Parts: sequence; C-alpha cells; structure tokens
Amino acid sequence: MEQLRKIKSEAKVSMKTPILSVALSAASEGVEAIHAALGDIAQAGRVVGKFDLVAKHAEESAAEGTPETEVAVEASELGEPPAKKPKH
Repeated sequence: MEQLRKIKSEAKVSMKTPILSVALSAASEGVEAIHAALGDIAQAGRVVGKFDLVAKHAEESAAEGTPETEVAVEASELGEPPAKKPKH
C-alpha cells in the first residue's frame, strides 16, 4: 500500500486517482504474503488495471542497494483524477 500511495503522492494527485497499471518487485520471501492480499491491496489502492508482482532474489536486492524487505515500483500508469464535486 505504501508504494501505491507514494506513486500518487509523487505525481501530486488525489489518492482517489485510479492506477491503470503497476508493476512492483519484492523480495522473494515476501511475495507469497503479498499475493495472498493482492485483491485487497488493489482495491484499497484503486488499481483498476494490470497489477504485476515480481520476486527479487536477495542477490538482486543487494546489487541494487535496496533492503531485502523493500517493495519497489518498477513501472506505473495513473488514470485521470476524479472530478471535484462543486461546492454549494
């Protein structure tokens, strides 16, 4: 969830903005747990399209200088933010 929120935050868009596609990578040890919750994560993060999750081995994480427990965004595409409701 943190990485999905970060995508929107860095783009300076509403958290209600849908994510059309996203590819995440995570340590191979944590991928099963993430896969088990993928539906809930996608719903909470408003992922409406393709949601890919790739396992990284410890050697890859070490070579890239990222912690083994970190989930990283490999690619993402945001949709249009929802229209703001007019104030009465």
